[in-house]
Amino acid sequence: MFQYFQSLKPVQLTMLSLMTACPTLLYAESPNSNEQQLHLEIQDLRSRLEKLQAQVDASAVSSSSMTVQPSGTAKGTEPKQASEKLVGSNVSVGSAISDTQLHLYGFVRADASYQFKGGNGIFNHINKADLQGTTTHQDQFYTTVTTSRIGLDLKTKIADQEVGGKLEFDFRGGTDASAARVRHAYITYQNWLIGQTTSNFLANEFIPEIVDFGSPVGVGTIRTPMLRYSNRFSPATQYSVALEQGRSDNRFPTLTGKLQYKFPKNKGSIALRGLTQEVRANTTDPKTALSWGVALGAGYHVTNRLTLKGDYSHIKGDDRFMLYSNTAFDTTTTSHLNLNEFDTLSLGLTYQFMPTLRGTFGYGAILANTNNAYAQKARSSHDTTQNKQLQQGWINLMYSPVAPLTFGIEYIYGERQTFDGVVGKDSRIETMVRYNF
Repeated sequence: MFQYFQSLKPVQLTMLSLMTACPTLLYAESPNSNEQQLHLEIQDLRSRLEKLQAQVDASAVSSSSMTVQPSGTAKGTEPKQASEKLVGSNVSVGSAISDTQLHLYGFVRADASYQFKGGNGIFNHINKADLQGTTTHQDQFYTTVTTSRIGLDLKTKIADQEVGGKLEFDFRGGTDASAARVRHAYITYQNWLIGQTTSNFLANEFIPEIVDFGSPVGVGTIRTPMLRYSNRFSPATQYSVALEQGRSDNRFPTLTGKLQYKFPKNKGSIALRGLTQEVRANTTDPKTALSWGVALGAGYHVTNRLTLKGDYSHIKGDDRFMLYSNTAFDTTTTSHLNLNEFDTLSLGLTYQFMPTLRGTFGYGAILANTNNAYAQKARSSHDTTQNKQLQQGWINLMYSPVAPLTFGIEYIYGERQTFDGVVGKDSRIETMVRYNF
């Protein structure tokens, strides 16, 4: 009985007290001849209190959630409640099937640069920089806001199974780089990912910070359609294997793998990656060859202020996964493909001068194999579109006076050299302002 009274709400206790006390008080002050009248008044009071309780309960329900009759709900069954809650950039949307959490994110970004010499465009074109003796590209000022980005993360549970997804796009699509472009679009279920995202062969967390949206030499940023499986050997060691879209002429997907270890105390991580694929030339007599690559990268917080990042890869027969690389092969022979082969390297040091100011010094390079048939063909034909080596260095400052806002300024200098020794130079200043949301 005591537990029953404990479970009553304050309004219910008040009702019970009034209904118990009122008959006693009224009966004590009334003569016996008025007993029937008193009972009628008590009944009326009880009715009024019950109506009051119903109004309180209805108000509590309407203020906390909204009940919706979903389409297709069977007659006579009680539908589940659906609610929508907005807190900052997080939204929770419920339905009769599941509750879905939505996270809206992105940034508004404006870029401006002055190209002293080299490429044609606001961002990195080191592999196409003007060679000595040519003046195809004049010095020029560029601006754009097409790097602005918006994305949506989704997470829900269906039958106690977690399902997630991501949709992210910017405005760097189309021939004029102003149309909406899908960056990420995928679904995750248990350990599986289906859709488009950054290649499993890459590790963008090891790219030194750079203002240039096109990214530096020596790294890759490609996002490909894939089917990926991920799991862990231990809390600190995880692995993933994926089948990814390769070159458009390939018959089969590219197989990629990654093994990553996280250092204790959130000091950073190290990752070993690999890829293999069959490349095919789209000719009247198609030829195929085995293409492969290996990579190793790491990022480490030396101190609370100093962070080091680096990545190395060796690739044969591919031109998609690493930025600014030569074509995958040439078809000058009738019996086989001449594959390109090259090494890439990126290194960076970031120092946090104060909570609002940090700076990065970085270096990137692509060094081609100069002793294979591919290099001999490019050298003998004086091919100016293929490069023996690319090198690039940059230094920048990032200033964040308040959390959402970042200003950046950067100087970049680079050189390219063709297989027959002709050199081209790249020199520019870039600035950026970004507001994250």
